[in-house]
Amino acid sequence: MKKFLLLIVCTLLVARDTDPIPTTIIHPFRQMFYAFYGDLAKLSSEEEAKFTLSLMETNDYDSSPPYFFDYEVTSLVLLATQRIERVQFRLIVPMHYVYGGFLDPFLDAFHDITNTLKSKHNIYGKNRVKIDFYSIHEDSPFFSFGNIELEAKTPIPNPYLDAAVSVGVKFPTGTKKLFSSKKPDYMAGLYLYKEIGGVALNFNFNMACLSKVEFDDVKSERMLYSYLLSLVYEEYVLEFRHITSPFISPHRSLSSNSNVINLGYRFKNFEFFLSENIAPFYGSPDITFGINYRF
Repeated sequence: MKKFLLLIVCTLLVARDTDPIPTTIIHPFRQMFYAFYGDLAKLSSEEEAKFTLSLMETNDYDSSPPYFFDYEVTSLVLLATQRIERVQFRLIVPMHYVYGGFLDPFLDAFHDITNTLKSKHNIYGKNRVKIDFYSIHEDSPFFSFGNIELEAKTPIPNPYLDAAVSVGVKFPTGTKKLFSSKKPDYMAGLYLYKEIGGVALNFNFNMACLSKVEFDDVKSERMLYSYLLSLVYEEYVLEFRHITSPFISPHRSLSSNSNVINLGYRFKNFEFFLSENIAPFYGSPDITFGINYRF
């Protein structure tokens, strides 16, 4: 019994992580294809399975032809890692529940203060589901599995910093078309890590070869690119992610790149974070709140 209690105490007192927040952009344009999750250039120090359970609440409102989105989605994501010698595998298993949510009154107050979206936000009512995207139409809550992703990462020699490369595949396991292209995608990534003056700097560069998807006058790009810059100081995390559009389209709202900022705070095995989109706003949700638990 004493050994069991000691194990629990040691787990709670584990050293703070310096890796990026293991999260992604919860948005149909992003979840339909390969979703990039932050990762560390270093491999785990132990050859044993590690798990992260991520719970996210996302509010999305976007009225830009040719689509209309107004909903909330609760996402539960399991990330499992296993190191085997010099290769570390990561399995990502997401699930999503789309419904009316509860954040609309708080966001309405914010939009009133900032004088944004006052005339359009919630035109179908507060806490409602309304999705129109070509042949995809939803106005009731629904559940969908997401696309399972499997990645393999290995370090590359570098005398100045930690570096690693990875490859990955997206399996089209999403049960709703909004959350899956129904075809596999393939990923390659480069990860860099350096500590400077107590600040941990992470850089992720990812690219994915996308499956062919078409919606009338829109088709998928051949390649998708993204980079993530993450700064970790003690228990605080600040991140910036830039990602290109997965579509070739005559509509600016579909062909625009996206930017998001992530803010995180770590306490023992828990990590609390917020993700906010910034200009040009397309292809990313209004706001995401999340909590990760590592075990």
